[in-house]
Amino acid sequence: MISVTALTESEIMRILAAVLLISLTACTSPAATESTSQGAGPASAEKPQAMNNPVPEKFVARVRADLESRVETSDIRLLSAEKVTWPSGALGCPLPGAVYTQALVEGYHLVYQADGKTWDYRLNRRGGFRLCENAANPAGYSIRR
Repeated sequence: MISVTALTESEIMRILAAVLLISLTACTSPAATESTSQGAGPASAEKPQAMNNPVPEKFVARVRADLESRVETSDIRLLSAEKVTWPSGALGCPLPGAVYTQALVEGYHLVYQADGKTWDYRLNRRGGFRLCENAANPAGYSIRR
């Protein structure tokens, strides 16, 4: 027969803390803690392809096509491209009055420069995107990976 003893509140809290720590450690890979940001500085006009771009090329092409339809210049520069985890379905750029899923959303953040302006695009992991024109924080409120 198994004997069960009563645990004190302190012992229960220690056990729960240990389980939480083990769970969080198991869910984190070393790659998840590294940033892939290329910074917000201007990209080199000579070698824009040299940027280590973690965003799938088909997504970059679709976003660029959208930007080309909005500007009158062909001088479009990709300033940064990074893989991120957004804090909600708003992708770090909520629209007033809209309701979003309140779960972490894997995705991407692309920042371009064209027509003397910075263009901030937010993407989910499937490539759905939108231009963020009202970001209070241009960095994107993202959890960087």
